[in-house]
Amino acid sequence: MTYGAIYESQKTSEKLDEYFGIIYEKEIYQNGESEIQNFVTNINNLTVENKIDESEKYNMIADFVTSNFTEYFWETDFLNNKDYNFKSFSSFSHSYQYDPYGFVRAFPPSFYANDPAWIAYYKVGACGELASLFGNITNRTGTPVIPIVATFKNGGNHAWVELIMNNGERKYFDPTVYGEHSLFKKWPEGYWFGNTSDYRVFSAEMISGVYEIKTKDEVTWRYDLLQEKPERKIKGIDVVFCEISKKLNNTTKLFT
Repeated sequence: MTYGAIYESQKTSEKLDEYFGIIYEKEIYQNGESEIQNFVTNINNLTVENKIDESEKYNMIADFVTSNFTEYFWETDFLNNKDYNFKSFSSFSHSYQYDPYGFVRAFPPSFYANDPAWIAYYKVGACGELASLFGNITNRTGTPVIPIVATFKNGGNHAWVELIMNNGERKYFDPTVYGEHSLFKKWPEGYWFGNTSDYRVFSAEMISGVYEIKTKDEVTWRYDLLQEKPERKIKGIDVVFCEISKKLNNTTKLFT
């Protein structure tokens, strides 16, 4: 890329950041945060009144997060919408992209990438946005959350969360899997929630590693079914970890 192209890219990014910053303050944050807060208040009231247990609480949150959500792979794979895609506002910047419905998704390095209020307002994205919004709300309802990402050998990744239960035990909750069960009946009952050792949405052969997003610590050891058998030798581990580190460095904030 030439210096002129780099300068134009930076200038375009700054203008888009400025524009969406104005929209965020005037409309996106107010509406998105209001929706989140109203829902959190309702959940907390139900919890205090003992009308729901912990499992029901998490499912209600997942219902809120996945309801009316436009998820990329749901559109292309389940709804067979082959024309669905995201387009950039400018060829010089890809931090903000819009879909055929007019919903806007923020990507790194945008400050609003995976911002809960943004997600609640636009309800568009993929597993990262679903995990971010679910985690933010669950945190607010009294359950500590750890954002998790798995990197794939083919270069992809998938995000979900771990919940810290009252007894200190960690359980996983995958809101994307919940949505695919609820909307498309893809997964059996309960696949989205359980002990980390029982997480089986993907096979060990597909996974390079599982990491806590904030600390970048590898936690594959907590996921028994995602670990390759000991007799398999891993070649070029330094190269692999270098690539994984780059991906984790590009992973946006999931929680505030």
